[in-house]
Amino acid sequence: MQNEYFSITKDTNQENVSHGSLSTSLNNWKLIADEFVRASEVLYSELTKDNQKVINDHSEFKRTGNFVNRGYTPHLNHVYFLQIGYCLENMIKGILTYHNPQLVDGKEIAKRLKSHKLVTFTPDLRNIQFGEDDKQLLEFVTEIIIWFGKYPIPTKAQEAVRSAAYRVDKVRDAFFSLYDKLSQEMESTGNLKQHLHCYSRQYKNRQA
Repeated sequence: MQNEYFSITKDTNQENVSHGSLSTSLNNWKLIADEFVRASEVLYSELTKDNQKVINDHSEFKRTGNFVNRGYTPHLNHVYFLQIGYCLENMIKGILTYHNPQLVDGKEIAKRLKSHKLVTFTPDLRNIQFGEDDKQLLEFVTEIIIWFGKYPIPTKAQEAVRSAAYRVDKVRDAFFSLYDKLSQEMESTGNLKQHLHCYSRQYKNRQA
């Protein structure tokens, strides 16, 4: 029995996963990517408010000696990184499948496409110049996507993260820089719908 408030119906026509329908349409990949962008910006706005509260509390403590107890508030940094990671993954794999439809030609996507190690795809995207910051960002969000943004431990002990250092605002800058490069590559095909072009422009100079 289906719930009237939420449900998912799977497509029993297995041919629909093959190329030529949903799989190699850049519009579909970009649409999902931009949903992650918007979600990331909502989170970024909230986490900057949280950080400002910490600064204010520290100032208050220095001024009065009284500790401000605001109760438990979950951090949003990892969830933010997860959103931008998923965005980049959709864009990279969207471009890859557009140029290599054989990766999704059949009842199951190719094993190559199932990898979350995003930096390994950069040699296949020859029209994009990936700088060192781009590659470091991809390596950073890869760990987040695989487990660090979702679970307390990895599946293998040797993949445990000992420490992580970051400035969220600088991560955001690096993300939008790479997002623009990937967007331009998608636009160059001429198949991307106008409303999906360079979604980041409305955010780039915005103060959260």
